[in-house]
Amino acid sequence: MRTGANSKTKNGGFSLIELLVVIAVLAIISVGAISGISMISGWKIKECTEKLSSAIGETQMNAMSKEACSLLISMDGNGNYYMEMTGMQPEEIADGAFSITYVSSENPGEQSIPEGGLKLSFDRSSGACQPIDRTPEGDYIYCRKIIIRRGSRTKTIRLVKDTGRHYIE
Repeated sequence: MRTGANSKTKNGGFSLIELLVVIAVLAIISVGAISGISMISGWKIKECTEKLSSAIGETQMNAMSKEACSLLISMDGNGNYYMEMTGMQPEEIADGAFSITYVSSENPGEQSIPEGGLKLSFDRSSGACQPIDRTPEGDYIYCRKIIIRRGSRTKTIRLVKDTGRHYIE
């Protein structure tokens, strides 16, 4: 091999096509990462909602087969949410990144979980929802739905007063 004035030198730069391919690959990786983060966020709210829905169903079943079973949904001073079924230890269901509210039969607007917690219970003979409170006039107040939020995602557990049936929307 000869070296000298007649030999050609190679330019070590990138071609436009190579640059476009690298940009396209980076764009695909970025979209995948963003959708992955979004799926993780959606997974957490789904898990919280399903855990709470399962506990509501178990509470109803226990209330119909045992005596006086209820489910208490509460929040601590750090904004973490807990559920506690009668006779069981409290279990954390959501951290401070979540917001759990409810709608009652008396007030169509969302309400924060009260300081003492939201207590759900069911009738032993029919499985129907028991009232969560009473109005000053003596009318019963029922929980109609529980709303779980995390960021821009929202899940709702709707409760049917007369049957105790509940479902996730």
